[in-house]
Amino acid sequence: MQNKRIFGMLTAAGCALFAASAMGEASNVVSNDFESVAADSQISLQEGWTGYGTVTNGNPGYANTVGYPTALGHTKVLAVEGRVTCSNTTMTASKPTTVDMMVQIATPDDALAFPSGTDTSDIQIAVGVDTDATLKIWCANKSDAAAWYSLGSTAYDVGSWHRVSFTFDYVNALCQVRLDGEPMMTANGYLTTDTTNLPGENGSWYKLASSSTKLVSVQVIGSTSIDDLLVKQDAAAGATVNDVLPVLADANGSTGGVPNSWIEEQGITRATTTAPDNSGMTVAQKYATGLSVTDGQVFAITDMSMSGTKVTLTVPAATARAGHNTIQYSTDKTSWTDAVTDASGTVQVDINPTSGEAPAVIYVRLINK
Repeated sequence: MQNKRIFGMLTAAGCALFAASAMGEASNVVSNDFESVAADSQISLQEGWTGYGTVTNGNPGYANTVGYPTALGHTKVLAVEGRVTCSNTTMTASKPTTVDMMVQIATPDDALAFPSGTDTSDIQIAVGVDTDATLKIWCANKSDAAAWYSLGSTAYDVGSWHRVSFTFDYVNALCQVRLDGEPMMTANGYLTTDTTNLPGENGSWYKLASSSTKLVSVQVIGSTSIDDLLVKQDAAAGATVNDVLPVLADANGSTGGVPNSWIEEQGITRATTTAPDNSGMTVAQKYATGLSVTDGQVFAITDMSMSGTKVTLTVPAATARAGHNTIQYSTDKTSWTDAVTDASGTVQVDINPTSGEAPAVIYVRLINK
């Protein structure tokens, strides 16, 4: 048997997610916190599980902080002893899916690699920890080359617990990996789910290494522990990845005046302050104007026309949002009048309705009210 610590974080921030045949289209939620399993019981005795792992008593020790599950106080975890597989994932093809779990960091004795003879064509995506305790991801890059790619240079404390989440956008064959609720950003990923390729920029969406359109099993390889496994899917018509994003303890809060829920939807971290689309706008400005942080647009007047006292301004089409996206106009920069743009990007204002004569100079500004 191979040294099982070689793959200690192929799911200690590491899941290998394998694609296979359909298994029906019934329940689209799988959840297991192992609390109902008898201590010292082999996980292979549980329905839907195979492999070598023992449910053990012990306080996982992770705290209720940002990104971590809100329901804590568990007394049991699953200690992986080489390989365990959860195969009771019954998912509908081409629908957004998230795999969420707590994993304890463990490092391998040798360089991160798959077991000899592993058919990597079946693997959708995997995350592991290398010998230096840094994270790597197995996926296809922008050039469709499947390999292990670095997720940054930060080393993680061996033995610490972290929340690892995979959100699958099967329509675009992409996956977003999150650690403790925050997207893992790297230049090897696509920036958005429309597969826009922005060379040199950080991205949070990664191309899947297989062409499967559904999740069939979750596999953990190594010598580590896991807890709070959750697989969920939204199979409704029109469902998007936003409907299955991992739930954060403070998702209803805000960072720098920008709602955390919106930051999540944009696929950026809370520490990101400049929009990663080369627009030169800040994240707060993008939110205020109703633009996406990935659309490359700058809030500016792109066209102006006049007919009598009627002035029509054109700005980038944006999402109408109450209290934001407000254009003000003035003829003297002293008295300002609101003109709220609509989602089409068109603003029509009657500059001087009483005199019947348009002013020689019109001042326009954007404010965040």
